[in-house]
Amino acid sequence: MSRVMYVAAAVAVLGTAGAGMALAQDKPQDPIVARQNLMKDQGNDLYRVILGMTRGRVPYDAAKASAAFASIAADSTHIAALFPDDSKTGHDTHALSKIWQNKTDFEAKAQKVHELALAAADSSKQGLDATKAAFKAVDDACDACHDDYRAPYKKR
Repeated sequence: MSRVMYVAAAVAVLGTAGAGMALAQDKPQDPIVARQNLMKDQGNDLYRVILGMTRGRVPYDAAKASAAFASIAADSTHIAALFPDDSKTGHDTHALSKIWQNKTDFEAKAQKVHELALAAADSSKQGLDATKAAFKAVDDACDACHDDYRAPYKKR
């Protein structure tokens, strides 16, 4: 089936919005939107999954905790690349200009999150207490970067 027929089928099945999504996949994503989505994913893994378990709101599941930490580790390898020089403004970004002034420190902090999340993925298999300690280490590493390189959110 030709590409035109695939797109036509997508329009028929998904409607106009679906066709827009199918065609948009051919375009690279804006780095600001990509990094905002990555950070949201990391926040969901860290706070909804892992913190939920450590606070007893979600039943503890070592495999899910490990997978969430592994996802954070994998995502963190892309953080530095999502801050190219031409992405300093737009899309309601909270990135501070200090990122581009001190790129080496910024990249080192992203690497630290990666290393701690990798270790956490392994240690979380040892039980809830290990997961609590791993959560604190990863959360502190995230905060260290956000404290230096992210502007506070404005209350609306």
